[in-house]
Amino acid sequence: YLYTQTLTKKSDVYSFGVVLFELITGKPAIVITETNEKCDLTRWVMPMLMRGNIESLLDPLLKGRCNIQSVWEVAVIAKTAIQDPTGRPDMPKILSTLKAGLSMETWLDMASVSEMMTSRSSYDGIPHNLVAAAASPFTENFGLAILS
Repeated sequence: YLYTQTLTKKSDVYSFGVVLFELITGKPAIVITETNEKCDLTRWVMPMLMRGNIESLLDPLLKGRCNIQSVWEVAVIAKTAIQDPTGRPDMPKILSTLKAGLSMETWLDMASVSEMMTSRSSYDGIPHNLVAAAASPFTENFGLAILS
């Protein structure tokens, strides 16, 4: 859009990539650099991503509260969304990639919650089979709800 002044589906995908980077970093689309200059967020992010330095990009509010592998996956999707328009995927492809990653993470998280609940139940005096029965339908159905 910046060069053509025309909104397209590809420019929407680019904008979505910028929004993903805003979510990861907690910074606006235009950042003020250490030298007090204005810089496009995507140009600020890319050198750190290329060096594998995702932790330095992460919004301080997210540190220790999110899965770094998931942040990497979102960063890769964002990077794909901001690439040259000829190689840029369409929005359905971006969304299907995000959904696949989210459903896998949700499944893993819910499985670990279920495992934790069943292993802790002996401390709480709750029979293992009751906790497993209560957790199992939730973990099985939760992933399906995300995909629908």
